[in-house]
Amino acid sequence: MHCRDIRKKLSAWSDGETNQQLSDQIRKHLTTCLECNRVLQEIQSLQMFFQQSPIPPLPQEFTGAVMKKVRLLAANRSEVFRPLLWWRNLTFSLKASSTIAFGLVLNLGIYMGGNLTRGKPPEAQVSYTTTTDAVVASMVQPFEDAGSETIAHAFLTITMADERRP
Repeated sequence: MHCRDIRKKLSAWSDGETNQQLSDQIRKHLTTCLECNRVLQEIQSLQMFFQQSPIPPLPQEFTGAVMKKVRLLAANRSEVFRPLLWWRNLTFSLKASSTIAFGLVLNLGIYMGGNLTRGKPPEAQVSYTTTTDAVVASMVQPFEDAGSETIAHAFLTITMADERRP
């Protein structure tokens, strides 16, 4: 192991948090490397300093202030998730059945949406040459089957009229 790798692990090794194999590698490295030994001495002196330092007394209102902030954060969090709280009150079987129903409806919509653009006779299909035209075609094709009395037909008429203008 290189010194850089050893130094990253020295604090954990000093605390006894490394496995046997890594501990052996670190011990072996420390027998030959003076710089890593110096870093280890610094780590150990800091550990001793913090172990011998008294814990500073906290003000009496500290616990109350912290708990007040925790309650405030918890209240704000529940406000954010309030629209989803009704879901927690449902039974497992109701959750499962509604999830399955949602999935079926979603798949049906995807299937039906795909069928709108398939199965047209060749003369009704438009050929597009550029990438931009292909993108526009994918957005317009579902409206091509719409009757002449629909908003979709009016939209296509206006759009195509704009494209034909010089």
